[in-house]
Amino acid sequence: MSASVVAAFACAVAAAAGTGVLVGRCIRMPRLDLIAWACVLAALAVSLVAVALGADRGYASATFRVVQFGSQLIAPLWLAWGLAELAAKSVPVRFASKLATMALTVVTGVVLVTDPLSSTPFTKAWPLASKHYQIIPRSLLSLIAVVTLIVVVIALVTSLLRLRADPAWRRPVIAVAAASLAAVLILGLRFSLPANGAYLGLIVACAALTWFAGVWAAKVDLAELHEEIPRGRAGRRGRAELAGRDDDDDEAFGASYPLPAANVGRGPYEHDDWYRPASGHRANGGFPPGGGRPPGEGYLPGGGYAQGDGYAPNGGNAVNGGERTGGLSDADRTGIWQPRTLGGPAQAAAPDLAAAGAAAAAAAAATGPEPAAQEAADHEATQRLYGLISIYTLAEGTTAEFDALAERVVAEVRANEPDALVYTVHSVPNAEMQRIFYEVYRDRMAYEDHKRQPHIQRFEADRSPYVLATNVIQLGMQQAKLSSLPGLSQLFGPSLGA
Repeated sequence: MSASVVAAFACAVAAAAGTGVLVGRCIRMPRLDLIAWACVLAALAVSLVAVALGADRGYASATFRVVQFGSQLIAPLWLAWGLAELAAKSVPVRFASKLATMALTVVTGVVLVTDPLSSTPFTKAWPLASKHYQIIPRSLLSLIAVVTLIVVVIALVTSLLRLRADPAWRRPVIAVAAASLAAVLILGLRFSLPANGAYLGLIVACAALTWFAGVWAAKVDLAELHEEIPRGRAGRRGRAELAGRDDDDDEAFGASYPLPAANVGRGPYEHDDWYRPASGHRANGGFPPGGGRPPGEGYLPGGGYAQGDGYAPNGGNAVNGGERTGGLSDADRTGIWQPRTLGGPAQAAAPDLAAAGAAAAAAAAATGPEPAAQEAADHEATQRLYGLISIYTLAEGTTAEFDALAERVVAEVRANEPDALVYTVHSVPNAEMQRIFYEVYRDRMAYEDHKRQPHIQRFEADRSPYVLATNVIQLGMQQAKLSSLPGLSQLFGPSLGA
């Protein structure tokens, strides 16, 4: 058995493994682009087996037809279909691409399998379709090549243009580029190449690029990308199978929701329905050079909070000891406003707090109260909050392992993420195999920083064996009430009373 035969069989096994990866993702998160590219990998795996048999024993009618059906029909045409599903926002366009793909697959497939072959004898060399097929199948294969190239060009140009206006298209562009290159390479099998190994190399390269495109495309939420739902409020599905990924695009994406005119030209938040014109974000999407936030946002340039919000200019607590009107006490190192604990440190420091509160009240009387301005600032700060609920369905018998991971990640968040205002894990009494994470962040930027933390990426990777399904619901804050509960610090950990 020659080295080329062994290589073809090995590549067939690798393509089959890649098919399994994409099929697994399709099961957890059914999507037509992933289904199409999983079928491409399966077709290429079968074609590689036929290539190995042909290189070992010589090609025959059966192996020739299998190679042509998989590598010249399914691979380029279904790659193009996956590109249309990923890059096209219009529902009619995607529906038309599906109909055209099915029609061309059925018609061309029947012709390729049943049409009589020419009298040219087969050898162990790669059998070109132009030497063995009659005019009708050759014409249909040429039509497939033209359709594929047209879709590749349109998908590349469209996705690149959208990337210029919307950073959320970064990952889709990578997937589109990989799938487009795979489609172009596989069409090279139609031409005469100097060696048999070149044909095998093209098939293997196409399989590798298709797998890569599928993995990257799986990191994208198509509903948000296509603007079928408002971005930032989508329910996330099937996150467990994406363990270890950098989920920053959540980041993530039919009938289109028009953008408010005030959002145009606002940088990274231009296409995010969380953006509000009065939120203080600059036109370039950034913050002042010193790293703080604009004064209009209710924060001082040093990065701390305005005194009207109950915080000191240096980012610490206000002179009244950190207590705002309404009875909330000091913020601990996690940045969360904590209720006062009876008998705790806050109670022991009551005389000092009272004196500081009186001084703050006198200062406020001297400068003149601005309740309307403070109420507006408080409302804007509330509107900037970013929250989500993650519902994990666990595999049988894995609750203890998952709970240990959850306990560790909560401790890491408490210690290292001051802008994670709430990060709690709940069990469900009537569904013992479910766990619910409730999270609130100071703003969307804080959430993006949270996802890049090493302990969060480690948690996403480690939880994969224990999670069957995940549903993530993103939340927008409208109204809220915080109660001062005596035992809250004991409930959530000792650091809350610090």
